Amino acid sequence: MTLLAICNGFSQDSTTSKTILFICEHGSFRSVVAAAAFNKMAKEQGLNIRAIARGTVPNKEVNPIVLSGLKQDGFSEITPVPQKISNEELGKASYVVTFCALPGDFHRPVSSEDWSTIPLVDGDYSGFRDSVLPRVRLLIGNLKKRP
Repeated sequence: MTLLAICNGFSQDSTTSKTILFICEHGSFRSVVAAAAFNKMAKEQGLNIRAIARGTVPNKEVNPIVLSGLKQDGFSEITPVPQKISNEELGKASYVVTFCALPGDFHRPVSSEDWSTIPLVDGDYSGFRDSVLPRVRLLIGNLKKRP
C-alpha cells in the first residue's frame, strides 16, 4: 500500500487525533528525533496527528545528545523515558515508521514504511536530524494534501 493511499484516512479537520509511531531499537535516538520533529511540524501545519517514539529494546533514558540537540532546535515535545512498543499500540496506530526490524513476536503493521536507511553515525545528532527532516516534511506534506 502506498503512502498516498494510506493518507486518505487522515484529515486536517478531524476531531479524533491520529497516531503515528516512530520505532527504533532503543527508543532513545532515531524515533525520538523523528517524533519530536513530526509533532512540531504537524502542530505548525494544524494537523491533528500525534507522533510517539518507541523502542523494541528500550534504553533506560533518552540519549543526552538527543535531549541537548532537540532543546537547542526548539523541539519541546520529547519522550522523557524510552518505552517499549506493544502489539496493542501497533494495532491502534494510524501509521508506523520503523528504523529497525520489528521482532518476530510483533505484528507487522500494514500502514508502515521503513526509514532504516537513514544513517546514524556515532551519535551524530545534527547529521541524523538533517537526514530525517526532509522525510518528515514529505510525510506531513502528503498527510496535509488529504481531504
